[in-house]
Amino acid sequence: FDTYSHQVQNALDIQPTEGMVRAPFNATVVRMDATVIACNAVWIQSTSPVRYADGSYDYMTAIFLHDNNISDLYIGQGLKQGEYFYHSGDFGISSGKHVHVSFYRGQYNPYTMRVGNGDVYAEDALFLPDDTYIYNDYGLDWKVTSLAD
Repeated sequence: FDTYSHQVQNALDIQPTEGMVRAPFNATVVRMDATVIACNAVWIQSTSPVRYADGSYDYMTAIFLHDNNISDLYIGQGLKQGEYFYHSGDFGISSGKHVHVSFYRGQYNPYTMRVGNGDVYAEDALFLPDDTYIYNDYGLDWKVTSLAD
């Protein structure tokens, strides 16, 4: 709920290093929408329950927007955690290159998991390795953990 672009959306805009996004967990591409209004949206669902920042486990569905070309992806495609799969772009409604990402708890549901607005705050969905440098946390309370945890 940013003061600029996301007053009514539970989402996060990021500019990943080298403009490329890595899969946050082992996942399957479950939906794609290449329309301008959906901003080349791609939904991925974890292949098994994942650990949330609060320590709980459940499936996670994440939605990514603004890649300029998603023709290299397809529904059913498997992704390994850490694999590059999405690019920063400005396709659709955008004021510059970035990736818009939102998170949902649970397996993909086409009726409730819509473009751009998740039901879990990013900092409650994900945790960061303890050696991550945070340039500006914008007031978000990120959880950190050792990769050995």
